[in-house]
Amino acid sequence: MKVSEKTILVFIPDNLNYKRLGYLSGQKKVFPNSEVYYITSVIPTKTNYQSIGFIGEKVDFDCRKVNTDIPIYINSLHEQIVVRNNLENKPITQIIYDYERFKHSDLVNYEPEKYGKHLKYLSSDLRSSTQISTNGRNIIVKYLLSVIYLLNCFINLLFKLSQVVQISSTFVHFEESIKTLRWFLNTVLEEKKITPKLGNTILAKIIDLALGLFLISYVLDYEEQIFDFMNFIIESIISNLRGLLLYLMGQPIGLKLNYGFNNFLGRFFLYHISLWRIFLHGLYPLFTSHFKWFVLPGIFGVSYQIAMISDIVSIATFHSYCIYIYAARLFNLQLKCLKSLWRVSIGRKFNPLRSRVDSCQYSQNQLFIGTLSFTILLFLLPTTTMYYVVFTVFRLITLFIYGCLQSLRNLINIIPVYSVLLWTINASSVAGTVHIIWKSIDDRGNVKIEAKLEKPPFVTSIKKFIPNSMSNVKNEKTFGDIFHSSITGTIL
Repeated sequence: MKVSEKTILVFIPDNLNYKRLGYLSGQKKVFPNSEVYYITSVIPTKTNYQSIGFIGEKVDFDCRKVNTDIPIYINSLHEQIVVRNNLENKPITQIIYDYERFKHSDLVNYEPEKYGKHLKYLSSDLRSSTQISTNGRNIIVKYLLSVIYLLNCFINLLFKLSQVVQISSTFVHFEESIKTLRWFLNTVLEEKKITPKLGNTILAKIIDLALGLFLISYVLDYEEQIFDFMNFIIESIISNLRGLLLYLMGQPIGLKLNYGFNNFLGRFFLYHISLWRIFLHGLYPLFTSHFKWFVLPGIFGVSYQIAMISDIVSIATFHSYCIYIYAARLFNLQLKCLKSLWRVSIGRKFNPLRSRVDSCQYSQNQLFIGTLSFTILLFLLPTTTMYYVVFTVFRLITLFIYGCLQSLRNLINIIPVYSVLLWTINASSVAGTVHIIWKSIDDRGNVKIEAKLEKPPFVTSIKKFIPNSMSNVKNEKTFGDIFHSSITGTIL
């Protein structure tokens, strides 16, 4: 396709200085169906370096005959545009764009594919023309690169120790903090300015530290009351759990359970609760004497204290978790055995080679043993199911508490104070909604339109500026997974 057959687009900044004579910098892009010129300077210069246009009072159509590489000429008196290669005088579409907002908008920079190829290249050219040189800052850059290298090494070490790290919420939060710091330093090196995402991270960490220091002073002032409250909570959990087990060992809600099997399970679980109570009583003096060391991580922020609370909840409810594991394993085993024995009773078996159920001829002894085992397990299933349902509810409550604490911890790390402030004052960095305004059309068919950037809806602005280190944080299990695991006896 020839150039003359293409649509000609010229992007002109809205604050271009038409009163000054000189050269205009910019870029030229050629697409299959269009030829686009991006003017990225607002003040004409006297040097012809990387120039795409020239502006002056005496510019007319004869400028195309001049032997020069400058493709665009602008008449400052009539604001008329002449394209040197436009020999057939094809109509020219002028897009008067909001220079300041397109130059500083971070939304266009983060998601350029949503704004079309022309606005994508325009934003890229504006940013490349204003990149800050690193001359004189080599020492800082080398220092940041060294810190990032050390952080990468440390993160790789934590990844190798992931099985240990995942045990504690405090260790997990520490790993997340290291990754956030690495992302922060990488973004600073790339952007060389404070973006809304970086601003949110900085202010969120300041709030985190302030709340952590406040909570430290509060906890140290009411140390004895906190010890008494924790002791009361732990004793209440243990005593209520013992009472629940004693109730289940009887005839709960009139259920006719297997007495021997029910009594065995109840005593087995009571024994574990007694062991855990002895362990907590032995741990309590050690905890009270070194309580300040447990509070000390609060100097890194209240999010660390919330992570430690999650670990304390895990320790306090470990006995109920153990009972849940026993009940879930037993329930799952019984379901699998009943499924296999049911196939024996109806003369079928599972073929693992073809992954299907085939017919099978069993002997009388096999059918007798299979039917007898199926009957025994079927009548023992209500007793197992009762314990499993009760402690699955305990497990779900514990997971709900974990989820609330984790959500609170993540929320503190992404408090959008900075982006809310920018959205309130209608700053250019949060502008992202494109508005196209029709201006005019002349006798030659030249069209003039205006492209403006306005701030997006409040919720959209908040979501777009979540730090990259936290935007990928998702819950590992969905409600569907939890429901399926609860029905089948899979460990939650």
